Amino acid sequence: VNASGEEFGMENLENVFTQGLKHEGIKLTLDEIYNSIDHFRGTMDWFDDITLIGMKRIDFVSGEFTIMSRYTDLSCFCKEFLSHIEKKHPGVQREDLLNIRLIIDELVTNAIQHGNGMNEEKSVRIVFELDFRGIHLHITDQGPGFNWQEEMRQAQVINLFKTRGRGILICMNLSETFCYNIAGNTAHLNLYWRNHEKGSGC
Repeated sequence: VNASGEEFGMENLENVFTQGLKHEGIKLTLDEIYNSIDHFRGTMDWFDDITLIGMKRIDFVSGEFTIMSRYTDLSCFCKEFLSHIEKKHPGVQREDLLNIRLIIDELVTNAIQHGNGMNEEKSVRIVFELDFRGIHLHITDQGPGFNWQEEMRQAQVINLFKTRGRGILICMNLSETFCYNIAGNTAHLNLYWRNHEKGSGC
């Protein structure tokens, strides 16, 4: 309320908010609203406390691919998928894209080779979610699964001459969280963009 007894009102709030949208970042918009109200009241005391809350919409993209157990299909998928990420998130860093490529290569190769036993009639399903934080992958093969907890334990014993387990070690080191379902035939992995804070687990 100003010295004339007039309330700031919704019309003024909408006008200030619209002008505030020109700023980059929601904090500047909220500051614009607060300063406008402060200017409007003039010498009058604050009538009540003011609480301003800004909410930002999170762009979310999800989808899935199914490829057959062939390495040629994996190569084509990787190129198509990375191109899709660049289109949806043009600001993603090259190192993030390289890490995603390496992770997909390792997990899908394991799914083809160990999960599906190189059976070209079996498929691998890749489900993904992309948002401003990063990428969430779920990769499922048609095999019986494996004891992934034991494999992860062994993978942490560094041995550069081992021919098995290095894919799991790579995924553990590059991702924020990495685990499998109970059966061991679906990998769940979260990788967060370098220019955003990391989140929580599987």
